[in-house]
Amino acid sequence: MERKNVSIGGQKLNKNTGISLQLFKVERYTGITSTELTYSTKQLTTYLSPETLLIGLLGIYSSYVQTVREKNFNYYFLLFDPREIADILNSNKNVENIMNMKNVVRDELAKVIGKHFSEELMIAEILVNVALQDEMVKNNLEKLSLMLVRIAHEGKTYKIYQIIPLTIVKRKFASKVLYDIINPDGFLLSRLSKRDNVEYNNLIMAINGLYRYVILNDQQGLFTMIRELHNAYHKVKSDEKSQKVAGQYRYLLTHVVPGLLNVP
Repeated sequence: MERKNVSIGGQKLNKNTGISLQLFKVERYTGITSTELTYSTKQLTTYLSPETLLIGLLGIYSSYVQTVREKNFNYYFLLFDPREIADILNSNKNVENIMNMKNVVRDELAKVIGKHFSEELMIAEILVNVALQDEMVKNNLEKLSLMLVRIAHEGKTYKIYQIIPLTIVKRKFASKVLYDIINPDGFLLSRLSKRDNVEYNNLIMAINGLYRYVILNDQQGLFTMIRELHNAYHKVKSDEKSQKVAGQYRYLLTHVVPGLLNVP
């Protein structure tokens, strides 16, 4: 079978003048072409010029979020969804503003990843939606679509384990109040990180309710969250050793949560 080369960033690149990345062994596959061309039965090897590869590596570097070590190393990267890229290229959106927003998302995700919260992905999606509301309004954006990619190091190879879509949608809610509730360094998520806490199940249901409210725009989810926070408070306050925690719940319910109910 005849081999053909695909050159990116230069003319007639080959193994001596270009660089080929063996990702997923794609250089061995056939049929990666359009039906109008004559290469559907031929193996195509892609070669990149050093300049093109450098641009690609800079893009990967700018997308890096966090490294987490569990049984092995896991690396997280934040990328634009392909449809978002097409939309950016075919519109007059301010690319600098969008990149700044992506960096905000990256920083917020870095706060969550690695802390091993229960419902980590749900918390991450809520958090980035809450954190970016002001930016969405400022830049007149209705939606921003991203992907969180988790790559695991196994032996001598790196494998993509997860590709998680993250969609930030412009909503009308008290974003600053919500951020106080779900702050990665705050009281509520610190309680959620310990499965043996007496109110753990209530916090799981509260996070589910908050997800429905923020992501699905379901008002009932807000009331579910408030109800479960009340239930968590009543469980904790009956324990003499947990009076400090009970006080934190009481403050949350009397000083923070009411701010969510005043949104027109």
